[in-house]
Amino acid sequence: MNELNESLNEYIESVKELDTNSKRQELYESLIDFGQTIQELAQDDDIQLHYLNNKEIDDLYNNNLSEDDFLEAMLVYVEMIKNMVGEYLLQK
Repeated sequence: MNELNESLNEYIESVKELDTNSKRQELYESLIDFGQTIQELAQDDDIQLHYLNNKEIDDLYNNNLSEDDFLEAMLVYVEMIKNMVGEYLLQK
């Protein structure tokens, strides 16, 4: 477990060096990776997941993305992934 904590600490220290837009991208990619991992687990077990959708995600494709829009979209992704994990666990 100490190795995992050390890896996490090193990762976070490297993220702290990034500018705000790069931190945004890192968060977005981390959530997408997590969602894809849950999706792959479900597919391996022949479990069909349902995806929540909200218009706030569309804001990510806006050239003038505000911090509020970004945070709202990330919250939608968090809720979507929570639902995916719940569905997966209920059907597993």
